[in-house]
Amino acid sequence: MAIGKASNFVINDDLFDTIFIEQINQNVNAFNAASANSIRFVTQMLEGDYAKTRFFDRLTGGVARRDTTSVSAATDTALTQDEVISVKCSRGFGPYAQTLDAFEKAQISSEQMTSNLAIMFADEFLKDALNTGLTAGVAALGQSTGSQDLLYDYSGTGDLSHAALIAGRAKMGDAFGRIKAWVMHSKAYHDLVAAQVSVASGNVADFAIYEGNAGTLGLPVVVTDSASLVLDATTDNYYTLGLTENAIVVQESENRRMVSDLITGLDNLVMRVQGEHAYNVEVKGFKWDTTNGGVNPTSGTIGTATNWDSVVADDKDKGGVVIQTT
Repeated sequence: MAIGKASNFVINDDLFDTIFIEQINQNVNAFNAASANSIRFVTQMLEGDYAKTRFFDRLTGGVARRDTTSVSAATDTALTQDEVISVKCSRGFGPYAQTLDAFEKAQISSEQMTSNLAIMFADEFLKDALNTGLTAGVAALGQSTGSQDLLYDYSGTGDLSHAALIAGRAKMGDAFGRIKAWVMHSKAYHDLVAAQVSVASGNVADFAIYEGNAGTLGLPVVVTDSASLVLDATTDNYYTLGLTENAIVVQESENRRMVSDLITGLDNLVMRVQGEHAYNVEVKGFKWDTTNGGVNPTSGTIGTATNWDSVVADDKDKGGVVIQTT
């Protein structure tokens, strides 16, 4: 049996980056399109622990009757500003370790190993980023503080239904058309399917016809069993999000770093791989509370509603609605 040299088993950085980027781009483009850009993955290098975007507050009541017979002084109205703040989440991949002997016996080349790691890293990156983004979205949009009223609690009535979708969407008032997609747990989705097939869509020769698909008010649906959509598995409560365009934005904000090394001094040579990266999470209409939430938050901190402060007065300008069901 040929003995593999240490130099045969190293991570090819260029190959890793190429495959990783291809995998990310394919999945991101498909996901952004499927969610109607309600959840967006983008790449933008950002320094520091937060990214801040300032904007002018919406003018309200700015147009009024003008008295053509008056020469009195007019009263000035000040223009005010606020800012949306996204928070950076630092992440690590590995370390993973394996003996070179195991790769050699399986006849796995360094190119194959690099390709497999790049694909797995890309998939895990997107899964973690989606979970974090949804956790932030539920926390921010689902809070009932001040004048915000974007949570529709249907859990006392039952499972997700068309009535619940309609009532939840109605939280946006006459801006309900801004909701571009639903994000729901598979349990909620199948509850919706069950509700749909329980109603016959037609009758042919005394046979009832069932369409068998989930009626979603003409909107695309992202189905994910993300833990962020489970309020309490014990009590069987779930969240469904109705999101507007750019409701949740995840920005890959630091360059990825992947390092491999060989560990000697053991009975067998061991290869170890470790990587790190970072991304920012932003929720439309909110800023991360830098005092209460702090830097590099945990999932629990991201999911704490009071760490997301509203920066717009009108609920219609926010990222969407949250529906709670069993």
